[in-house]
Amino acid sequence: MDKMTCPECGAEITNVSEACPSCGCPAEKLQEAKAIAIEEENRRKRLEEEAKKKSEESQAGYKAATEDIPFAVDPSAEVTLNSLAVAISVFGWVVGIGILLVSIIIIGMADIGSVGALYLFLSLILGGSVILVAHIVSASIKVIVNISRSQYNIISKLDKRP
Repeated sequence: MDKMTCPECGAEITNVSEACPSCGCPAEKLQEAKAIAIEEENRRKRLEEEAKKKSEESQAGYKAATEDIPFAVDPSAEVTLNSLAVAISVFGWVVGIGILLVSIIIIGMADIGSVGALYLFLSLILGGSVILVAHIVSASIKVIVNISRSQYNIISKLDKRP
């Protein structure tokens, strides 16, 4: 038999009692208390189900939102990307300085006057441009790596939330 609490005195009684043996509370009040207890239990279950459903919807929304995050690169790929950035930068310096050295050597070997000065000026611009472009590409890769690291950390923290 199920037990219930008397609404008058708080004594535990069976749910089939006609009245409370302790205080004499009538059966109508006992049935009313039982109906209220059942209603509150149903309400509690309904609220738990709603909370569970909202939690599942929230997790599904999170997964959908994070699937399309650009540049969310695994940290193990950072080493490769940073190495690529350094290689591009070094390549830019080597090519840029190479252009300048070749220009200086050619001008030093031949006496070409004002045309040689113009050629040297243009090679300075070209060499500097190669170095500049290499640095821009290198810096862009480093920015992508930093954005990726930030987003990866955010996703990792969100994955660990309760």
